[in-house]
Amino acid sequence: MTIPVNRTLSQTQPHASKRISDRIRSNPNAIDLTVGVPDFGPPQFFRERLAELVLQGSRELDAYNDSRGLLELRNAIRNRYGQKYGIELNSREDILVTHGAAEAIWMAVFALTNPGDEVMIPDPGYMLYSPIVKSLGRHAIAYPCRPENNFDPLPDDIAERISERTRLLIINSPSNPTGNVYDKQLLESISAIACSADSYVIHDEVFDETIFSGHHHSLVSSTKWNSGNLLIVNSLSKRFGMTGWRVGWMLGKKNVIDIVAKAHTYALLSCATSIQKACVLLFEQARVQSEIDTNTRSLAKRIVGIQERASSLGFDFDVHKGGCGGFYLFPSVSRLATRLGYRESDVVSCGEYVAEYLLTKLDIGVVAGSAFGELGVNHIRVSVAGPESLLHKALDRLEQHLQ
Repeated sequence: MTIPVNRTLSQTQPHASKRISDRIRSNPNAIDLTVGVPDFGPPQFFRERLAELVLQGSRELDAYNDSRGLLELRNAIRNRYGQKYGIELNSREDILVTHGAAEAIWMAVFALTNPGDEVMIPDPGYMLYSPIVKSLGRHAIAYPCRPENNFDPLPDDIAERISERTRLLIINSPSNPTGNVYDKQLLESISAIACSADSYVIHDEVFDETIFSGHHHSLVSSTKWNSGNLLIVNSLSKRFGMTGWRVGWMLGKKNVIDIVAKAHTYALLSCATSIQKACVLLFEQARVQSEIDTNTRSLAKRIVGIQERASSLGFDFDVHKGGCGGFYLFPSVSRLATRLGYRESDVVSCGEYVAEYLLTKLDIGVVAGSAFGELGVNHIRVSVAGPESLLHKALDRLEQHLQ
């Protein structure tokens, strides 16, 4: 007799980039371009501070701390948004420290919606959105972000998909996987539509410091912020290349943070005390901004070089008129797929064909665009966060293979 398990969860595909990464982990010849793990890490003074805290032997580090996060860290987050956007946040009421941004999104969906409610997510969009929504018994409603429209969603497309069952809409800018950055007018239009329908809006802005062109706009500075419908999700993972430390946060009005904090408390009790204490230093903008800017300039230069070379091999890159950022390239691979033998009669999309071909023939791991939604089927996602030498090594293999 087989004991029943969660049916929705058992039918959900594993995390695509992690699945491929795990598949090639044991292959010493493989080049993994699936996961956004940067080749830079947090500043040295962060490591030194963490070591100092541990060596002090304070029992404070061994105990549970405030479920909403250390107050000194919440104060640092408050100050950062105040300096950057001129907004006044209440550290005790408007901020929740979470186990990375992923936990914040999961808890928001759980706490702010009920089974059967609809949650709107971008297509293509971050691959965790849909599984989180579905595993909680909610309905994921995709709104299109079409390549021909610079991957910008159209407000009319969102308006026609919102229903009386819609309770939450997720915005991701800068976007994973497309890298697109929404302008302020688009953010305001989308949030206005959702607020008029009495829905919550999450702005996932984890790449807010990784901008190569254009400007990042945050919903924390929206005219709708005081409505209580808007939430911000962010983390330290991307800006400092510290994805393994798992420190994120959520911003919102007291009524929202109260209910999400209750769910967070039941699930995790609290986040690690020592790491939170050390992370306070990472919000001293004058001390860290130059390092963030240096890392971003390095990534921008790397992306330009990789795009130029990859274009000659059959990759097509959509022009970002408004701006771009993040750790990923999301090229169309229709031309490359044809060069590699793909036919339209094949049962898989050209993005899936290219991803599998690169993995099995050349030991190069990328993620098929279909993992991010139906509109990604002709694309693949390539991480440019790792060492530049690996990216060129992967292109060397492909170029030699094509010749």
